[in-house]
Amino acid sequence: MNLRNLFGGQPEPQTPAYYEIALNAISSGVMVADKDRNIIYANPAVYNLLKKYEADIRTVLPHFSADNLVGQNIDQFHKDPGHQRRILADLRAPMSSSIVVGDVNFDLKLTPLLDAQGNPNGAMVEWVDKTEYNLTSNKLGALDRSQG
Repeated sequence: MNLRNLFGGQPEPQTPAYYEIALNAISSGVMVADKDRNIIYANPAVYNLLKKYEADIRTVLPHFSADNLVGQNIDQFHKDPGHQRRILADLRAPMSSSIVVGDVNFDLKLTPLLDAQGNPNGAMVEWVDKTEYNLTSNKLGALDRSQG
């Protein structure tokens, strides 16, 4: 399912489908989950990112498939789903987190999607691949320590 399917019709300015076109075009990985933590949207950049590391992710989550993100519940991706439920149920301001899956490192920025009354109605997650950056930083740190 995509945002256009949720709201129907052709994309017009200021409509969800219009914004979906923009999200599909950006190079940052973006995923949207509804209030029940079901993934309802994933842009091409996040598909490509997770596809790149699919084999690494499967070492921890054997049934993971980047191609089947939309429709999946995020609870299956967490060791403690209850903890994630509590965080998302109370999320009212952006927050950042980092996750490590084997040798893969991601920075995540969660942004709440609030209803008209200000209650959490889902979340958008921006994914940033920090794997190469962290690998390079670790190598440089080791080099500095060996010369010190």
